[in-house]
Amino acid sequence: GPLIIALPDLERSLHTTLLQLVLVILVYMIVSTVLVLTAGRLSDLFGRKNAYVLGFLVFSFASLGAGFASGGTDLILWRVVQGIGGAMSAAVVLGMIVTMFPEPRDQAKAIGMYAFVASAGGSIGLLAGGLQLAQVAPRVAAGEVERRSRTSEPERAQRDALGGEQRGGCAPALSRRSARVEGDLHP
Repeated sequence: GPLIIALPDLERSLHTTLLQLVLVILVYMIVSTVLVLTAGRLSDLFGRKNAYVLGFLVFSFASLGAGFASGGTDLILWRVVQGIGGAMSAAVVLGMIVTMFPEPRDQAKAIGMYAFVASAGGSIGLLAGGLQLAQVAPRVAAGEVERRSRTSEPERAQRDALGGEQRGGCAPALSRRSARVEGDLHP
């Protein structure tokens, strides 16, 4: 989704490594998948509503923290916390629906509505995230250009050679490599 689209910008602005970028994506899925059963059991012990609200608050707080992350490691840690909150909320939703709607016909309607809202939310979230990135990316790029203009060419070349700051993120680097290979194969 939008996070994948933002990876080159994250690489530049947070000075992350490729491993950190991969972990930003995977750590949420791993943590939420591993903890969903435990979160479900805890919700049975302490109440579904309490678990859902706590999960929502934890996820929201972690999202705010991720937005203000100052580096790749910070972002990864906030994504772990998001995974914990997401697992807490996701584990109890269907249980809450079944409890709130005891009749099978009502359960079917409620689960169908939940599935519709979740799907629509995922689609709208992708579009809204893409629009937000389209608005933010030019400003981030302008800041990058301004910062680079204050740095001399030898300093930039030295940082690039040491692997500190690479221009253009992963995709341009891959396209430069593939252009080199194509040039080697087709003189």
